[in-house]
Amino acid sequence: MSKRDPPTSHRPARATNATIVLILAAAFAIRLWSLSIVDPPRLIGDEVDHFHGALQFAESEPVTVLPKRPPFYIWFAGSVIAIAGETPFHIRLAQVLIDCLTTLGVFVLCRQIFRHSQSADRTSVFAMGMYAIYPEFIAYSHYLWTETVFLCTLVFGFIALLKLYSEAMARTAVLAGLVWGISALLKPYQVYIFPCLLTCNVLCSDHRGKYRQAQLAILAMAIAATTVFPACCGHAKGWVLISSQGERTLESGTNYYPPPQFDFSYSRSFPESVKRKIGRKESIIAFLAGNPSLAFNRSLLKIGDFFAPNSYLIRHLYMGYYGDPLAMKRDVRLAIVITCMTSIIGFLLFGVLGFTAEFPALSELRSTVPGKLFFWHAVVYSILTILMVILAVSMSRYRLPLMVFCVVFTARWAAMIRLRPIAKRSGVQWGSLAIGFGVTLGAAFFRSSTILQAAW
Repeated sequence: MSKRDPPTSHRPARATNATIVLILAAAFAIRLWSLSIVDPPRLIGDEVDHFHGALQFAESEPVTVLPKRPPFYIWFAGSVIAIAGETPFHIRLAQVLIDCLTTLGVFVLCRQIFRHSQSADRTSVFAMGMYAIYPEFIAYSHYLWTETVFLCTLVFGFIALLKLYSEAMARTAVLAGLVWGISALLKPYQVYIFPCLLTCNVLCSDHRGKYRQAQLAILAMAIAATTVFPACCGHAKGWVLISSQGERTLESGTNYYPPPQFDFSYSRSFPESVKRKIGRKESIIAFLAGNPSLAFNRSLLKIGDFFAPNSYLIRHLYMGYYGDPLAMKRDVRLAIVITCMTSIIGFLLFGVLGFTAEFPALSELRSTVPGKLFFWHAVVYSILTILMVILAVSMSRYRLPLMVFCVVFTARWAAMIRLRPIAKRSGVQWGSLAIGFGVTLGAAFFRSSTILQAAW
C-alpha cells in the first residue's frame, strides 16, 4: 500500500450510501422495465426443463428432469411457484430482485477487496453502477436459466472467501462452504474450482497463517461436499456428480466432429446419426494424444467463440423473446445489437486494462492485501473456465463470471487512472495486456460480421 493510497474507513460515507440507494433503484427500474417487454411465445431451450421441473417440485411430485439438470434452480423456481403462482413471470420477477441483491453484492465485494485503499468507495460505486447497466446481466434476469441465481452465489462466494482469509474463523469457513456448495448445485464445475480458490487463500498467507488457512480450507470443502452430496445419489442412474450434463458436454466438445455453438448467430449442429458414426470411442485423454493438431485447432475455435461479442440477448431478440422482431424498427434492433456487442468488447478490453494494472510484482506474490488475493482468485477462476471451454462446449453464458471480474477491474482502473499512468507498466504487464487485447479484438474482428449477418 503506497502513501498515495492510504487506508479508508470501514463504513461508506453518507453520500456513498445515497448513491448506493440510487443505483439499486435504477437497477430495479431497468430490470422491471425490461421485464415488462418480455413476451416469449414459448419457453426456449433449458427453460422448458427448468419450468417443468419447478412445477413438479411445487406439487411435491418426482422431478423427472433430475439429474439431467442441476437441482438448485429447480428448487428455487419451484419455491417461487408454490408461493406466488404457476407463471414464468413470478420466477422472472424473483430473479430481478435477486439480481438487484447481486448488484449490492458487487459493491460489498469491491469494498472487501479494496478496503485498504482510499478509493474503495469510488471503486465500489463504479463497479456497482457498471453491473447495474450491463446489458447481459439485465437480460439474464429474465431467462429461466441458472445464471442470475448463480451470479449471486458467485459474488457472495468471493466475499466469503475474502472474509475467510481476513478473519480466519470456523464460522466463516462454514459460510463459504455452504455458499460455494449451493453455487455447485447451480453450476457443477464449481466443485473443481472451489478447492483451487481455497489453495490461493493458503498460499497467499504468511508462514504462521498457512496452517490455520489449510485447516479452514478443509472445513470449507467438507461443508461444500455435504451440501452437494444429496444431489449426487438416489438417482436411477446411480451416482451422478450433481448433473449428468457434464458427460454430454465433454463428449460434444471434444470429438471428431466440430464442437456445437449454441449462440444463435453461428450455430454448428450435426445430426445424431452423423455424430454416432464419426464420434470418438476412446477416452478424452486418448483422443487428445492421438489428435493433437485437431484438438489444438478446435481449442482456438472455441476460445474465439468464447470471447466473441455474441450474446443470448441477441439470440433471444431475434427469436421473439421481446416481441415480434419484424414489428420492431430496424434501427431499434440495430441499436440493441450494437449496444450489446460494444458493451461486451468494451468491458473485456477495460477489464484487461484494469486487470494488468493490478498485476502484483514477484515481491508481492504472498501479499496480504485482499486486492492481491482476489487478483489470484480471478486468475485461477479464469484459467479453469477457459480450460473447461476447451474441453467442453463454448457458450457466451459461460463468460458471465469473467464479466464480473471485468466489472471489478474496470471500476478499479477508472478509480485509479490518475494514480497509475499506463507508461509505468512492467514488461509482464505489457505482455499480458497485448495478449488480452489481441484475443478480444481478434475474436471481435473474425466474429462480428458473422453475428450481424446471421442476425439480419
